[in-house]
Amino acid sequence: MKTPKKELVWNIQEFDEVDSTNDLLLDSSRKGAKQGMVIYANSQKKGRGRFGRTWYSPKGDGLYFSYLLKPKLTKEKLHLLSLVFGLGVAEGLNEFSNMRNKTLALGLKWPNDIRISKKKVAGILCEIEIDKENNPSVIVGIGINTNMIVNRGPENLQNITTSLKNEGLGMIENKKLLYVLLEKQKELYNEFINFGFENILVRWMSFCDSLGEEVFVKDRKIKGKIIKINSKGHLIVKSDGGEMLEIFSSEII
Repeated sequence: MKTPKKELVWNIQEFDEVDSTNDLLLDSSRKGAKQGMVIYANSQKKGRGRFGRTWYSPKGDGLYFSYLLKPKLTKEKLHLLSLVFGLGVAEGLNEFSNMRNKTLALGLKWPNDIRISKKKVAGILCEIEIDKENNPSVIVGIGINTNMIVNRGPENLQNITTSLKNEGLGMIENKKLLYVLLEKQKELYNEFINFGFENILVRWMSFCDSLGEEVFVKDRKIKGKIIKINSKGHLIVKSDGGEMLEIFSSEII
């Protein structure tokens, strides 16, 4: 007789301001926090994204939260979670905008950017720690520009970012959006754990807004065009020289 799987239950802890939701949750995880713990903050002093970049996180302008998972996955599959949860954000935002009778031109850029009309509206930072028994703890940090007035934000971000308010959704109640997104994250996580990545990849590709785009692969110093994302979650780029490259960890610009 199989042991029934435990239902993922969210345990939300709310803060007015933190340095970083990911850092606070990582510390809690090391002290024994259980799967499903969520850190939600109204603002972050040191919010961050991939490659140590600062995530602009003023009070009221965005939704900032992180949650803890302890999946029974092999190391080879853990990196797929970033794509799974990116899809969860895209589908969650689509559902949320439909509630407001608004259609957004949502897109996904590999590996973890959520865009509207190719301007970044949200990002994901997955951080993984493996304990002595090889059990992974995954911290999933999500930042979404909700009420940010783009032309009042940092000058270097004004041409490449947007917000839900900027896209015509009006003032966003961040906690309402949080609940929608957490339910969608749980749904996608359960699907991935129980049925694998195949169907999720099909849905991810339906949001992909960068096929055929010219990109520069920084660590290889190669230019090329995006062809697809494969079943391993890796990016396939055709270089200017005609070579097919499989990219699994790099900055794409």
